[in-house]
Amino acid sequence: MHDKIEKKEIKEFIYYLHSIGKILGSKAECDIKLPKSEFFLLAFLIKQKKEKNIDSVLPSTISEKTKLSRPAVTQTLNSLEKKGYVVRIMDKKDRRKFKVEITQEGIKIFNETFESRFSELMNIIEKLGKEKVNQLTDIFKEIVEIAKNNQKGNDL
Repeated sequence: MHDKIEKKEIKEFIYYLHSIGKILGSKAECDIKLPKSEFFLLAFLIKQKKEKNIDSVLPSTISEKTKLSRPAVTQTLNSLEKKGYVVRIMDKKDRRKFKVEITQEGIKIFNETFESRFSELMNIIEKLGKEKVNQLTDIFKEIVEIAKNNQKGNDL
């Protein structure tokens, strides 16, 4: 069984977790190029393309898989489409529906933003070293599993 964690230790953990989120999430120069919502939606489309070999995705699927509301997905897609980073393609089976596909320009801007956004993170990782990064990864995996199991328990 785990040792009892003091309230002070929990507060310190939350403080540093929040601080890390602010450090990694506050890249204003990246947000000018590509806002977070657009960055993560493009990341989702790229993941579908690479891992599942799917070129186009229904907006409802994007909403379902990313846990974003349909209006938020629509708003983000509208912005990405205006910039030429995605295109909407009519569904051949049901002409009332359309799918979304990332463009080459969308892939390019995502890759540029990714490099910019995560160069500082890579610097931190290199300074921590392989052993500490592996320890952190194991801890993060455990946190995600605990959260998923808690979520499943709440869904019952």
